[in-house]
Amino acid sequence: MEGVGGYAAWRWLFIIEGLVTVAVGILALFLFPDYPRTTRWLTKEEGLFAEWRLSNEVAGIIDEDSSGIWWGVSQALRDPLTYLFTFMQMMLTTGQSFTYFLPSIIKTLGYNNTITLLLTAPPYAVAFFGSVALAYSSSKRKEFCMHICFPLTISVIGNILAMTVNGTGGRYFAIFLMAFGVYV
Repeated sequence: MEGVGGYAAWRWLFIIEGLVTVAVGILALFLFPDYPRTTRWLTKEEGLFAEWRLSNEVAGIIDEDSSGIWWGVSQALRDPLTYLFTFMQMMLTTGQSFTYFLPSIIKTLGYNNTITLLLTAPPYAVAFFGSVALAYSSSKRKEFCMHICFPLTISVIGNILAMTVNGTGGRYFAIFLMAFGVYV
């Protein structure tokens, strides 16, 4: 599709993928049910069973909210935590973007291709074991906030070090901190 409509082929890739994503999102509005009792393709018995299972998951409380989806949307738009969560998600996505360029980043340390590719594995190994350790700790202590904030703070420190440290060892250490923080 190079040159079609005056666009480069790589731009068409994003345009087509974006259009498909938007189309699937619009279809999902009509295909996915809101509640078991409003699902057209379930029999009455299946709907009652699905409703029972859902209420059983929330200690028997039956969802009888008849306010509608637009009431829920307006509530979400008025809640400042919605915007805080959106900001945090954008920052997390930005923080994770280094993984797409990790071999290129490590290549700047001055190693050949083979060594560069070998050096990409240890940060992910540390992130894996850190994830397991913090998940265990979080579950054991029944505490989640600090188990999220601590790794993200480590990631911020890693990003700052990656931008400010000139030495090879320090920059490689920063990569460990970046990977640990965003994956944990």
